[in-house]
Amino acid sequence: MSKRKLSKQQQKRISERHADIVNNLSEAELANAIAAGQLSQELIGTVIANYGKFADVEHSDQQIYRCGVRQNLAAFAVGDEVVWRKAPDDTGVIVAIHPRHGLVWRQQGKQKKLLAANIDQFNIVCAPIPKTNLLLLDSYLVAAHYFHLNSIILLHKCDLLNADAKLATQLDYYQVMNVPMLQTSIYDIGSIKQLCLQLQGKNSIFVGQSGVGKSSLLNQLVSGANARIADSTHLHGKHTTSTANLYHLDQTGCVIDSPGMRDFQLDFLTRTEIAAGFVDFKAYLEKCQFRNCSHQHEPRCGVIDAVKHNHIAHWRYENYLALIKEK
Repeated sequence: MSKRKLSKQQQKRISERHADIVNNLSEAELANAIAAGQLSQELIGTVIANYGKFADVEHSDQQIYRCGVRQNLAAFAVGDEVVWRKAPDDTGVIVAIHPRHGLVWRQQGKQKKLLAANIDQFNIVCAPIPKTNLLLLDSYLVAAHYFHLNSIILLHKCDLLNADAKLATQLDYYQVMNVPMLQTSIYDIGSIKQLCLQLQGKNSIFVGQSGVGKSSLLNQLVSGANARIADSTHLHGKHTTSTANLYHLDQTGCVIDSPGMRDFQLDFLTRTEIAAGFVDFKAYLEKCQFRNCSHQHEPRCGVIDAVKHNHIAHWRYENYLALIKEK
């Protein structure tokens, strides 16, 4: 009798069960398994998907292994380079995390929830439809400044710009702030090639409100990504990514799509740190009378004076006030 072929879901459950068994070995049991040859020598890999209790680790042979994570191990993120050991059934266990740079995280209660590691660049995707949330865009720019990452604004679906006449003018303001911007469309292969050049050699994270086309961009950039795309007729957008995933570009570099960046909040930043992220304020901060100026109501405030004289856009200042409201 031929063996019944397992579905992908069944294969996934079995691999997770095996990884969980390895994951829950005591230190002594782990040492015995290594000594008995039940676990391989230490290998180096990259976390390309994070399921919390499990992770998909890509080895240098470009194979992907479902790995458990030792309970005494510090939190990890997609993009982390890790040390792991392989079991005979092609599952594995992560045993250590290499030093990292460009760590992106958000506050979740009193804990830090890691979203991505070893990141060089924030790719902030916006579009005419659904209508661009400039407050969220400014939140991403402040976060990128705090995490010491470069930012680029990707105006996607640029073929629909007539749907939001103000948007092009507002985005021009960011270019004056020296934030690079690219206009992209899946119907314009030239714009996709330009984006590839911008991403080459970098580890980037794609962020932006739901429905702006991050998944459709990924499918253009990465052969075989098959990122799930929402119905483009849904004007308010729809979440399509539920797990953080790392995708290798066809050239060098990679991009990470993280659902943790959907409703990014700046709760963990102080008022001063938020103000520092508004780089168009920088030239006027030294003109404030008070060193601890909040730029809300104080007399002789350089920022307020710059807003009055249209050196700083009114809508940018309103976004700043909204972000510090609870501070």
